[in-house]
Amino acid sequence: MMSSMIPQHSTIAVVAPSGIFSEERLKKGISLVESWGYNIVLSPNLFEKHLFMAGTSSQRSSDLSAAIDNELIDALWFARGGYGTVETLVRTPLEDCNKPILGFSDATALGCALSNQGKTFVHAPVLHSLEDLCDQTSQEALRRFLTEGKAPKINVSLLRGDPSPRTGGLVGGNLCVISSLMGTPWQLRTHDKIVMLEDVGEPAYKIHRMLNQLKYGKLFSQAKAIVFGEFKSCAIPNPLSFTEVILDALHDIDVPIYIDA
Repeated sequence: MMSSMIPQHSTIAVVAPSGIFSEERLKKGISLVESWGYNIVLSPNLFEKHLFMAGTSSQRSSDLSAAIDNELIDALWFARGGYGTVETLVRTPLEDCNKPILGFSDATALGCALSNQGKTFVHAPVLHSLEDLCDQTSQEALRRFLTEGKAPKINVSLLRGDPSPRTGGLVGGNLCVISSLMGTPWQLRTHDKIVMLEDVGEPAYKIHRMLNQLKYGKLFSQAKAIVFGEFKSCAIPNPLSFTEVILDALHDIDVPIYIDA
């Protein structure tokens, strides 16, 4: 058995480096996590608003940095995804961060920056979505991972390439956010890594375009494998399939490709 990712009775700070969230949905997510035995603290600027983000970039960066620096905080959890995390990265002391940080969607920007430094990032539901959008099976799998260190088994099937077993560190996250980091200091490093990708609500042509961007940006050329997770509510026009879109975009790379089974 692995050790606990975040032992019960730990203190978790709620941070909002991205979009404006529903307070009602956030409260539901917090209540669920508290029922798992965790102490939740709210960041000072959590309920601020600026344009379509949860506060100005300085407010969001301040909360993120304070939670990382605070010795009484054991972990950080994103309130919501959306957009805005990339603005906080230049002001955040990532080199000092040795705490688990949880989130998905726009949290991928911070996840890429941390994984590039060999630090911990947990690709997990944001608190805003934990109660309303995740089924009980997913919630229980996450709870067991955090409290008991039991990672859920991921079932994938080989779509194309060498079937030999592959080992390596896991990196990745949201496809759209990863593609938006190309050319920045936080561009994902994939050398000898297994790259895992997911997304939601993107039409086929955008998925194709983003995969080409990553391919031509050499993100796949030194990876051990590419794994496609769930691409939910993505508009794939008939008679095309999601796998056809992937295989067409990545037809000329020599890296094994797996897909969610």
